[in-house]
Amino acid sequence: MPFALIAIGDLERRKGALADARASYTRALAIVEEMHGTSARLWSTFGLGAVDEAEGRLSSALERYDAAHGMAERLGSKSWAKETGTAAERVRAKLASGTSPAIDRVGTARSPES
Repeated sequence: MPFALIAIGDLERRKGALADARASYTRALAIVEEMHGTSARLWSTFGLGAVDEAEGRLSSALERYDAAHGMAERLGSKSWAKETGTAAERVRAKLASGTSPAIDRVGTARSPES
């Protein structure tokens, strides 16, 4: 069940339905916590990081990507470690360059002109 929710979250995120994606990943993560499923925990965490990144919440995205990267390394998966590490480095670069959309007090990304 958690992998189905992760897949749904991936589809929702690609459609731009970020709130729905966040809900799917969060539900998957809750199920995983009960089942102690490591790979599903990794991809739920990674998915939430992707939603955070899309919403401009770069610090939170980096925390989630780094956590997913650590899980991938502990699992010994080089391809997963590469994917999660690449996402974390992309966000680090955005944070270093200041190329993040402004976030208003309710957490909604907005352009600097608004």
